[in-house]
Amino acid sequence: MSLPARRALALLIGTVGGLALSWGIHEARRSPGDEAMQFHDGRRPLAELMDFMGTGKAGLGARRGPLGHLLLTEPVADRLFNFTAQNMVYDPLTYYRRRPMMRMKLRWSEHPDGHWFVRTNSLSLREDTELAHTKPDLRVFVTGDSHVDGVCNNEESFPNRLEQLLAESHPDSSVEVLNAAVGGYSLYNYLGVFERFKEFDMDVFVVTVYGGNDFENVTSPYYFWKGEMRPPWRKTWEKVQAGMEIDRPSMAQGLMSICYFAQHPGLEGPVVEESVRVTRELQRRCQGEGVELLVVYLPSVFEVDPSFRAELWAEMLEVLDYSEHQLSVTQRQADRYLRDITAAGIHAVDLRPGFKASAEDLYWRQDLHLNLAGQRKTAQIVQPYLEAAWERSR
Repeated sequence: MSLPARRALALLIGTVGGLALSWGIHEARRSPGDEAMQFHDGRRPLAELMDFMGTGKAGLGARRGPLGHLLLTEPVADRLFNFTAQNMVYDPLTYYRRRPMMRMKLRWSEHPDGHWFVRTNSLSLREDTELAHTKPDLRVFVTGDSHVDGVCNNEESFPNRLEQLLAESHPDSSVEVLNAAVGGYSLYNYLGVFERFKEFDMDVFVVTVYGGNDFENVTSPYYFWKGEMRPPWRKTWEKVQAGMEIDRPSMAQGLMSICYFAQHPGLEGPVVEESVRVTRELQRRCQGEGVELLVVYLPSVFEVDPSFRAELWAEMLEVLDYSEHQLSVTQRQADRYLRDITAAGIHAVDLRPGFKASAEDLYWRQDLHLNLAGQRKTAQIVQPYLEAAWERSR
């Protein structure tokens, strides 16, 4: 089988697992009365996907970008991520993004208002306003997955909370912190986010790595770049399905990743190595543009509060039946990732100690994303690190 064909097969198979996770996240965000969302199950015919990927003299559906990640044409990206069904739009660098100028109300029983709004500006950022016409004293872009994107109003997200804190601390300076996160993003998407927004003269680029699934989400692209098939779920998928029957948010926000690495423990290290490689490449690109890079490690609730929903998780863990070593895989990956990027000279913030010390619940109970207190706590912890990055950028 040719390299393009192997890549197509690898990504097709990897997409099944990756998008099952995505489905769990979005399904968990729905509440009664919300319009049902549609999700791609990754089972389109391999021949159709290969045709769009391009073989021989056929038009290539992908090419290498300046950072070494793959740039996908719109037909290929839509077949892989089915973003049109998720109300997203194509982006050649990040693969997909939110639509510009959105305003969507979502019911949310835990929110003080009983709902929150998804709003985007003309650049598809989770912002209520456009970028300042005049370059501010500090301009920061923050990216991440759905936790940073925010299961909350824009002004309640950690990037916007951070902007408020910095403005209060530096009343004589103009500050702009912009939320460029999108649900489902991971490390390869973060490369594309930087490429997309580097022209806006940013001073600091903040990348938020979510331990609950970012490392596992690296596996499909990792094998795709190599032209190999991602190791399949096999018998582990039965445990995933059983867990989903009990509680989909728990699976989507961390337990599915644990299941995958329990099935393939040999991938635990290589996936971290690839995550470090991508982060170092991003550091190189930031340095070339004169931008300070700051990495924030965001833990899943499983890593910081074992007592949270303890009765439910006891039932989940009984079904999964994993050893303590298998259950702690995310902690080991986070420790190694932070150690290695720090050794490479990349500045990083580990939220775990601050989260563990918090007396407040930091995650929504119904879907395990950061709640309003979690968004606020993240901003408070990150603030001094960002101020240091600001000082280095001058």
